Amino acid sequence: MRKQLTQAGMDRLRQRLNTIKTQDLMRAQEEVVRARDEGKLEENETYLHALEQLKMVERRASDLNEVLTAYEVSTESPPTSHVGFGSTVVVEDVDTSRQKTLTLVGEPEADLNQGTISVTSPLGSSLLVS
Repeated sequence: MRKQLTQAGMDRLRQRLNTIKTQDLMRAQEEVVRARDEGKLEENETYLHALEQLKMVERRASDLNEVLTAYEVSTESPPTSHVGFGSTVVVEDVDTSRQKTLTLVGEPEADLNQGTISVTSPLGSSLLVS
């Protein structure tokens, strides 16, 4: 079984890949062309920097494509009798009594600032066995 993402997480990752391919990559390629036109390539720091930026964008696209290939959208509803993938839980900091609502999701879509946490993180996996 492949690793799982929520539909929303898959959609965000696909949109991010689309943005990389249609905007970031094109912008990086334009910078390489612009810098290349400035003179000798081996002495052109702007060109070397633009080329490195292009490689980074291509690497991000490749990495994200690998993630999208390795994961599938979970079609199951979150469990109601226990904590599992897709469950939303409220956790409380025992020192400050502050509460935070978290949803357990796939690793690539986890973002604590957005209230999502990976099922494979230490907190996420401890919630699964609760």
